[in-house]
Amino acid sequence: MTLQHVAGILVGWALTATRTTAYPIASHEALKRWTNEQADLLSRQIKEAALLFEANKVLALLGSKDNGFPISMANQQFLTKEEPVNLVKPLNEVILIDDGRLWWEEKAHGRIKLHSNVIVTSATLPGIVRNGENERDDYLSADWPRSEITNRFDGTLEGAVLSAIASAWDTSTAELGTLLEENVSTDIGVARDVPIAALASRVSRSKV
Repeated sequence: MTLQHVAGILVGWALTATRTTAYPIASHEALKRWTNEQADLLSRQIKEAALLFEANKVLALLGSKDNGFPISMANQQFLTKEEPVNLVKPLNEVILIDDGRLWWEEKAHGRIKLHSNVIVTSATLPGIVRNGENERDDYLSADWPRSEITNRFDGTLEGAVLSAIASAWDTSTAELGTLLEENVSTDIGVARDVPIAALASRVSRSKV
């Protein structure tokens, strides 16, 4: 018998009978080393930006930084760590929408031409590293993959984008995070000549 559709096996301790919560046996340091090794292999074998963006959701959370992989998308182009800085410098307001949310909106409305101040990124934990039922609480309750996680922006691609915006607007990521308006219905673009509003996060330069 051949086992298919399995990329690897993550061994850990199950904390509940339903197996919805678990911790890996490997240490933070070992996971980070493994993650950097995977990033190196991926950079040599995969050139598709969309696949590297998906991989970076897990890599960033496990501690891989400065790997050169995309952290967001804007104006129909994937952006690496430094590229959002130049994009947002002249802007007074930036809209951040989760790529999963955008997928649902385009499923309902068709292809959306996003406004120039809309950045698509990932604001949620990848399924492989979710620890429990409430993924928003996971950022604070989980002591893995990295013990230095203190808020939900640490290790996420959304956090990396906020860091770039903070750099462009000459402020701190922590300060910007407190000004972020989350889950607001806002205009993100146009589909079939119809304005499309969606739940997203919004941050304004005037409040910095």
